[in-house]
Amino acid sequence: MNKHPEISVIVPAHNEEGYIANTLLSLKKQDFPLPYEIIVVDNASDDQTAEIAEGLCIKVIKEPHIGLSWAREKGFSESKAEILAYIDADSIAPENWLSVIYKTFQENREIAGVSGMVYFYDGHSKIICRDNIIRLLIEGGNSSGARILLSGNQH
Repeated sequence: MNKHPEISVIVPAHNEEGYIANTLLSLKKQDFPLPYEIIVVDNASDDQTAEIAEGLCIKVIKEPHIGLSWAREKGFSESKAEILAYIDADSIAPENWLSVIYKTFQENREIAGVSGMVYFYDGHSKIICRDNIIRLLIEGGNSSGARILLSGNQH
């Protein structure tokens, strides 16, 4: 059996101890039947982010330069798969997330990237709106007035 991962999931994380466990658990519960790897890039956190990830048996690498682009690049350099999937450390992946990504790339070999729906929550597990990320990036916002931060999430 080939142990080479089909997808590398890269999770940049800076001080995400309150969120990262749920993110990683959602990634471990994927219905994807092929091998995949999860890489947490600890982006100079001074909280328990790395320890929480390690406690869930997730590979953690360190990136001392703070910034999303530094963390993403570090994850890219450590990845082993042809397909890279980036997810924020405060996000929850649907159970079929990796399966949909993989199927999309297998059916459309000429594409270079995919994006799905973005769901915005009010902090109490209630969806306030959902939008397509590409439309949000082009228009700079969504129907709820929330703005997209290209440099990462702020808490």
